Amino acid sequence: QDFADGGFPSAPGVDTICVFPKNIARLVKGGEEEELLVGLKNDGQSSLKVVAIKASVHLPFDRHLLVQNLVVQVFNNGSVPSSAQASFPYIFSVSKFLQPGPLDLVGTIVYEMDQPP
Repeated sequence: QDFADGGFPSAPGVDTICVFPKNIARLVKGGEEEELLVGLKNDGQSSLKVVAIKASVHLPFDRHLLVQNLVVQVFNNGSVPSSAQASFPYIFSVSKFLQPGPLDLVGTIVYEMDQPP
């Protein structure tokens, strides 16, 4: 499924946080699997349905320069009721051929609230 790459802000009352639970230094080695937890807090008026999480790797000085697209993790039963919190795992790996250096991980969580994603 194609998830539009719009620059939409978070819905009112929805906050996100990302944590590397097993990697405090946030250093990702090429070719190795890494886990990221995406936390959602829904203080909005209605529940939300988490559809997917996707990410990509970009150069730190210009996020328009794409280095690598990563996997899309689809969630079939991901929901966060109003006034609740939930976390969702995102497991990825960057190419083992990627040269070491500073890069930015840019992620998008796709969810719907009473409307399309």
